[in-house]
Amino acid sequence: MVLLAVLVVSLGVPTIAGPSASCLLSTYPGYEGPIAVYGLLRVMDEVASESIRIDGTVVGLESSTSGGWHVHEGTTCEDAEAVGEHYYNYDDVDPWVSVWSSDGNGTASVEFNVSGFTVNDGDVWPVAGRAIVVHSSDGTRVACGLIEITTGVLARLGPYPGFPESTARGALEATRGDGSIDVVGVLAGLESDATGGLHIHEGYTCDNASGVFGHYFGDETEEDPWATWTYSTDDKGVAIVALSSSSSSSSSSGSFSLFDANPVAYRAVVAHLSDGTRAACGLAGEASSASAVLPAGEIALADDGATLTIEGTLRGLEPSTSGGWHVHWGFQCGEDDVGGRYRGGLEEDPWTETTWSSDVDGTAEIAFSTSLFSLSRVRPVAGRAVVVHASDGTFAACGLVDPWSDETTGQGNDNSKKKEGLSRSGQARLAVGLALVLVAAVGLVAYAIVKRSEPRPDASRDFFEEEEEEDDDDEDDDVLPAAAAAVKEEERSTLVVTTAESPMVQLALSHTPSDTPLTQHDPITDEEVDGLELQPVHLGSPR
Repeated sequence: MVLLAVLVVSLGVPTIAGPSASCLLSTYPGYEGPIAVYGLLRVMDEVASESIRIDGTVVGLESSTSGGWHVHEGTTCEDAEAVGEHYYNYDDVDPWVSVWSSDGNGTASVEFNVSGFTVNDGDVWPVAGRAIVVHSSDGTRVACGLIEITTGVLARLGPYPGFPESTARGALEATRGDGSIDVVGVLAGLESDATGGLHIHEGYTCDNASGVFGHYFGDETEEDPWATWTYSTDDKGVAIVALSSSSSSSSSSGSFSLFDANPVAYRAVVAHLSDGTRAACGLAGEASSASAVLPAGEIALADDGATLTIEGTLRGLEPSTSGGWHVHWGFQCGEDDVGGRYRGGLEEDPWTETTWSSDVDGTAEIAFSTSLFSLSRVRPVAGRAVVVHASDGTFAACGLVDPWSDETTGQGNDNSKKKEGLSRSGQARLAVGLALVLVAAVGLVAYAIVKRSEPRPDASRDFFEEEEEEDDDDEDDDVLPAAAAAVKEEERSTLVVTTAESPMVQLALSHTPSDTPLTQHDPITDEEVDGLELQPVHLGSPR
């Protein structure tokens, strides 16, 4: 069975939409007390609950106690008197009951959902631009930071999967600098007075260690671009992070971006202990779209904030029958690697209804919706395998859910993880395109030869050269078809041909003159055809 899949999939998964914001906390204006509070919070809309979520890591607090933290009405942290009071409708009950609880080192992980607010919707109590204030246990204002819309990605780190005894955690923000990726934030719960690595990994999950993979090298480097990215902790196991890819000794680190070439967004950020042990993990942002490429089709994924919806078309199936398709827990597309169906801790199998029913041509339309899964958060499917089964339940095709997917991840009945370069379908299309280009080039050359209406006094001149004296009465003036352009050189011309099936191909056309000049009425001899040499000299993208 040859399976062709063209799936349009909308995954309304993470319950977030709209812009994200960050808040970098530092000492409250005018505070000169005994503690120095620092932290990074992220602020995100939650569509499903019509609320905002604020979470992050705060360090430098009093140890083993608790206190409040709230959004205030002020839009500055420079003037203590202008910070104002809690931000809310005074006709309602104050919703800011959020508190922090610190460990023995004065570190707190905070998380709070509050309804009736948005990040930046001007009609629904936007918090962007307002101040967040952290209070000590006795109510003193000890830290302040402004909520600012971020152009980067935010990561909240927790214990590495499979390492439950780890206390490591943190919050980071990555932004694009001038030719660099800049990262700021805080790590806590690590070894005291130690140095460890902080690296971008290839995987799109921190839910399962098998999907984190190794360091992300991208497409342009053989040298590890993250080898020099390190943190150093104080005596309480806290590290203030300020890193830039431009300051790395790796010459390749500058080739990475957040969302463009070699993107790091949505990948796993891993903090290592001094001995290299993976201690903490967090995703560099929560993906709002992804795709999963099968051997001859692509699954497109998009969030709507509440519901996972999958719709699409499968072709090349067995005719007039049915079978299943499911998200599996594996992170590789080999038949032996996809694992079982991904339940994410659910007792009942949520994929029993995801089936296809084909027509007489082996085509099936599919549709499925659920609110039980997400791309990057609750029961995350990012990085996992989507498997299509034959009617007897056997493996038919697979694609990985990838926010930056291309044609290298689709697999059929094949046990490899990924293919290098183009997929088989891509290779076939390119080969056909190049063949068409060569055929067209031969035809164009023949056309140019037979259209020559005047004999050449010097046959060694380039046969694409225009006549020096134009005959106004000649209706058959030399005109090359509009599909090609010739550039005159001595004994050589360059033809540029572009087709819809291939990138731009530049061919060098050589003409070996015969002893007898050609005219419009001369037949094309084997000798003349043999004298035309097509030499591919360049393959690139059309400008």
